Amino acid sequence: MASSISMLNGLTNHLVTLLRPASHSGLIQATRESWKTLQRQSESQLRESCQRTRDRVRRLGVDDLTAKVDGLALMAEALRRVRGVSMYDVQLHAACVLAQGGIAEMQTGEGKTFSCAPPAFLHALLGRGVHVATTNAYLAERDHELLSPVFRLLGVNASLLPEKAGNEEKRKAYQCDVTYGTGSEFGFDYLRDQLSLRAQTQQKMGQSLLSRLKGDMEPALMQRGLYYSIIDEADNVMLDDAVSPLVLSEAGQGEAADRLVYHAATDAVNHLREGRDYTVTGTKKTHRLTEEGNARVQVLGSDLPVELFRRTWMEYISVALRASQMRRDVDYIVDGQNKVQIVDGSTGRIFEDRTWRDGLHQAVESKEGLEISNEKGTMAQITRQRFGRLYQRLAGTTGTAQGCEREFREVYRLSVHTIPLRTPSQREIWPTRSFESQEAKWAAIAASVADLHATGRPVLVGTNSIRDSKCLAALFQEHGIEYQLLNGIQDADEASIVAAAGRYGAVMIATSLAGRGTDIKLEPEVRSLGGLHVIVAQCNESSRVDRQLVGRCGRQGDPGTAQSFLSAQDELLENHAPWLSEFIKRHTDETGECTVDVSAQIRRIQRLVERNAFARRAAMFRRDVKNSTAN
Repeated sequence: MASSISMLNGLTNHLVTLLRPASHSGLIQATRESWKTLQRQSESQLRESCQRTRDRVRRLGVDDLTAKVDGLALMAEALRRVRGVSMYDVQLHAACVLAQGGIAEMQTGEGKTFSCAPPAFLHALLGRGVHVATTNAYLAERDHELLSPVFRLLGVNASLLPEKAGNEEKRKAYQCDVTYGTGSEFGFDYLRDQLSLRAQTQQKMGQSLLSRLKGDMEPALMQRGLYYSIIDEADNVMLDDAVSPLVLSEAGQGEAADRLVYHAATDAVNHLREGRDYTVTGTKKTHRLTEEGNARVQVLGSDLPVELFRRTWMEYISVALRASQMRRDVDYIVDGQNKVQIVDGSTGRIFEDRTWRDGLHQAVESKEGLEISNEKGTMAQITRQRFGRLYQRLAGTTGTAQGCEREFREVYRLSVHTIPLRTPSQREIWPTRSFESQEAKWAAIAASVADLHATGRPVLVGTNSIRDSKCLAALFQEHGIEYQLLNGIQDADEASIVAAAGRYGAVMIATSLAGRGTDIKLEPEVRSLGGLHVIVAQCNESSRVDRQLVGRCGRQGDPGTAQSFLSAQDELLENHAPWLSEFIKRHTDETGECTVDVSAQIRRIQRLVERNAFARRAAMFRRDVKNSTAN
């Protein structure tokens, strides 16, 4: 045993002397050589190696090259023993990037989940806690279940952060070496701890001492600090979800006291006419009353009792106007319990626990004829950008970081590293097809799916909204095509359905990010037919979402094809490039299809929209930093 350990020490030290700090290729080579030695060790020897590495990490830090090599190699060997997974060089490359703190851009299907394990283990050896953040609770539970036995072999404990639990249960989860949870829940728990600290500082003089003399315990914090976090699907968590802050709210009980005012505002707006009474901007999100409209609503609200108002009558009218422009099954859904749930406009994902603020949620409930809920009072809030920067070291992985390098660098102080593909991609991108109307586009998609379905090729159609998914589903029924329709709730059932998208003859309609993080495996006969075909039914404002959808096919060297469809009536064009809508309409044939390739123009429009979105996120972040400094 002693000779084996000495051999490992000598080999690692020799390899590390050959490395430059920034040399990922050298680090990968050293890790692989150390890993070979570990494969010959017994389980007890492996634990001794782990303890020795733990001691070195706590003495010299995680950036010590010998500690880093041994730490990554130990987890690689544990994955092999427990899960039968042998890590590829590209996965070790990503692990190196994550360990030092960076964004690893790793294409879908290349094994990001396993790549996150070695750096999580390495940093866990410090004993300061590692947070692995995912986009939803299902992925956190899946990854924890998959990897906790691997950590356990090396004497590291991993936990799953419960979302609806008491402080003590959460505190136990945070005491573990590695904690899996959603990115938002880590942020909310930070805010809850800040509220506890604020309550302690606001106690009257001597109250804390009196409480201790009585034997009362001061409220313990849930988190033990923000040391290191790995964020899976980093672009979604750190960019897309960062358009709004994390807001910890205090829910009101029962129905809103000002419900009659909301109903009156909804009724008043229903009597207004666009153009005469109000104007709408090109994005249909900002409304301005005309003089005539202003006079009309003032009369309509004059008989309401003043004691019912929580804000001015014109503020009720403003949110009612916004609610009137919002679309069911696009911007929100009404669930089986008659509750309004927000839908992410860029991904189609349903947010079960989020509500709009400033009365907008109540205005939508009034529009739908539902019970008006009490507004939630804001207790604390923080932008995702500022929360991410509170970690001593931050890392992330995604398949679509290209084009976001500046934002990751300037906001999060992270560099993006592109991880090469393990095997060359066989994915083919078919030419974009554009049409003068939505109806012509839907018809063309249905015809294309019917042709492919007849050959047995599986097809995945990605839409931006539940409404669009329903339109396509109706057309598929007319064509006699059997299909699966996903509703945007990310859970285990959805993941199992998406995983089956590579079966012979499968047809699936789903919102763009449905089943994100789920591996789609092809049946053998499907490979010979050309693999999975992906259809982008509507170009997103962010090209990253389109690329993420396209990345569902042609994974790990499998064959696959993808094609985008668009129409002059798509929101991307109507809101941001009406000139291109007119261009498409002027250049269509008798079937309504445009005869000119406009894909280059679409990409330019998406880049412009993405730059504007970056500017808005940056402005919100600066305001948050300024406000936090002032407080």
